[in-house]
Amino acid sequence: MSRNNGTFKYKTVQESEQDENGFYTSSTDSEWLDGCECYIEKCSPAKQLIGTDGQVFIYSYEIYIPKYFKANLSLTDKLKLFGEDGSEDEISIMGIDDYNRKVTIVWG
Repeated sequence: MSRNNGTFKYKTVQESEQDENGFYTSSTDSEWLDGCECYIEKCSPAKQLIGTDGQVFIYSYEIYIPKYFKANLSLTDKLKLFGEDGSEDEISIMGIDDYNRKVTIVWG
């Protein structure tokens, strides 16, 4: 991660449910809120991550969000990504790594 290359907006999910495969899905949404500048890494083809319980997660984006951004992001929240090249995409959060001291990493 060398520099910021995009921004995002986010939508918190008020309630979430698990589907028949154990994945969380959203049921109700809030309004879009402003995020901040971030580093967006698009994985093409999509990456696979196997959890400690054996569950497979497939994701297309890794988003590196600076620690000064203090909103409480959760699984199944939605992100609208805006790349510096004019690209735009909407994803649901599938994983969050907040142990890094400089950034929070989100997969979607």
